[in-house]
Amino acid sequence: EESGDEESEDNYSDLDEDEKATNDKEEESTEPDMTDKERERYEAQTREMIEKATAELPYSFSVPASYNEFSDLTRGRSVEEVKLIVERILKCNHPSLAEGNKDKLSNFYPLLLQFIDDCASAYDEDGEGEYNLDKIGLQAIEALMPFVFELTAMFQAHAAKCIQEVIKEKFDHFTNASGRKQMPGLDTLIFLRLVFLLFPASDYRHPVVTPTLTFMLSVLSKARPTDRPSFACGLFLASLLTESLHLSKRFAPELINFLTSIFYVACDKLPSDMYPLPPCKGGNFLVPTKPSSGQINKLKLSDVTSVKSMDDTFKTQCLNSACVITLKLVNLNANLVSASEIFEPLAKVLKHVNHEKIHEGVSEKIREIESVYTTKIESAKKEGGAVIRPAKPV
Repeated sequence: EESGDEESEDNYSDLDEDEKATNDKEEESTEPDMTDKERERYEAQTREMIEKATAELPYSFSVPASYNEFSDLTRGRSVEEVKLIVERILKCNHPSLAEGNKDKLSNFYPLLLQFIDDCASAYDEDGEGEYNLDKIGLQAIEALMPFVFELTAMFQAHAAKCIQEVIKEKFDHFTNASGRKQMPGLDTLIFLRLVFLLFPASDYRHPVVTPTLTFMLSVLSKARPTDRPSFACGLFLASLLTESLHLSKRFAPELINFLTSIFYVACDKLPSDMYPLPPCKGGNFLVPTKPSSGQINKLKLSDVTSVKSMDDTFKTQCLNSACVITLKLVNLNANLVSASEIFEPLAKVLKHVNHEKIHEGVSEKIREIESVYTTKIESAKKEGGAVIRPAKPV
């Protein structure tokens, strides 16, 4: 009997082995025959799916405790992903959700400003790489602006102190730089623009705006533009200042002096007794080689970082911007008693601009400036001007 049981068990084990062999053959027959190229493509697709799953953003983020931690979150991300990361940080850690979140976001604010500074410093119009900061820097800054506004509204005093520290750092860098003073870079211009977006420029005195105005006027009075980035930077500062002056009704002699210098270097011939106002030392930097026509485009912020030479198109854009700014200032300061003396040096320089070489649109704007100067300022001077009551002693 025992031998019979052993034989039956052997028979069953033989059946099991036969079934396994049959199943293995069926599985081998169902697998498709893959060529080497197909196998490589299949493996590449598998790796790509794994990488996408690994790079997928989580739904919640804690507030980064350091800039290195925040930098690790945003490194190699697209603009939309960076925007989504910051948005989820603010929403998942809103002050209304838990006690202490406001302090965490308060500490996150300078980290966000540092990231904006890095984006502006690294930006290069001709940069390579899909997600490098030198390629997406300006787009990332634009995408993060709403979050800067949101955080500034949460803690205004702390935000003002943080941005004040950034402006002070930029001002110290400009003041302590050795050699001839240079126009600031794109990183400084971004924060100067940010100041006027976040804080009121119409206040008589402001802890952030007033030092910023002092910084900008100091740059225009000490730095001399000589190439494409410096001319673009100077005109960008002039545009910002004109916008703030329009709201505050202030008078900025450094700004008018800078615009006079712009037109001075746009003249190919000047009398021997006419000298440029410092820091300008003359030259024909903005004299076009030939007249042009057609639409004049605005200067681009990327010109501040450009290494291209100054062609006639850029020179025309600079002169057009200078004319627009000058016209605004003439209309803004026309009621000043000393308006004639203020704009007289500029009016003299405009008479020597060669209209045969400049764009017809720029030529029309220069004639408009001369017309406004004659009708509003010179005529008021002949009439004697308005009588102004002296200020009461304080």
